[in-house]
Amino acid sequence: MNVASSETCVIDANIIFYIHDITNVPGFSDIIETVYQQVIIHEKVYDELPSTGKKFVDDKIKDRLWVMFDDASLSATQKIEYQLLINDIDKKLVQIDQQRGKLNSLGTGEIYSLAAATVIHAEFVCSNDYSIQNVIDELSLEIYPGGNDEFEPQLLIQHRFVELCALVCEKGILDRSQVFKGFKIALRLTKLENRSEYDKLITEFQTLIPASN
Repeated sequence: MNVASSETCVIDANIIFYIHDITNVPGFSDIIETVYQQVIIHEKVYDELPSTGKKFVDDKIKDRLWVMFDDASLSATQKIEYQLLINDIDKKLVQIDQQRGKLNSLGTGEIYSLAAATVIHAEFVCSNDYSIQNVIDELSLEIYPGGNDEFEPQLLIQHRFVELCALVCEKGILDRSQVFKGFKIALRLTKLENRSEYDKLITEFQTLIPASN
């Protein structure tokens, strides 16, 4: 297993849905801030959450575990770049969706999260949407690690839920059986609605995070 180490991540609504759904599994309620050194959420993502999800995020922000992205803190140059990124990502997404034959696969939250992560040089976007990687690759969304331009730029990295689970195991935060239990609970609706997709995701988990002998 080889998953990139974690620093700053911008988190998407679908990951929050998963984590909020499995907070009854011991260790999962604070898993995001345990894995990542800094967790940032965009207000557009916050707006997509139901009231229970917003309460979950409110508590994280109140306890200073997560941070709400504030575009007012950007410099004048960054604000221009940020707006250009939003436009470019939106257009690219439409193109990618047309190619995939899947319209509107990403919402406003994901678009703004990608733009925010790029402009503030966050290393990761934590999202389970599959079109995100295409957008990153095709637009070459690069960041300087730690915001230090003395380093070589690198592509923004997407962590899907399965890769987040891999990090949890790799860092020894929870044992594999506990993580696998949470993973299956989070996917219970997928299991009911699309069994073949569920089986595919379970296989992906087992491949990325093999059980020890």
